Amino acid sequence: MSLVIYPRENLGTVQVQRPFRELGDPVASWNVDITGLGPHSIVYSFGIGENISFDRLLTA
Repeated sequence: MSLVIYPRENLGTVQVQRPFRELGDPVASWNVDITGLGPHSIVYSFGIGENISFDRLLTA
């Protein structure tokens, strides 16, 4: 049995525009793709210390 590898054709680059939103204070922020989030979403957030700005904005 032999392995044959065929070259892939160059199909170009696909760019997808996603609605990212920066949540949190400037020192504790994350960029989040909000397309799948809704009022019935469940979010597990870990590592809350002194700054909970990201968590508060995520649930707003």
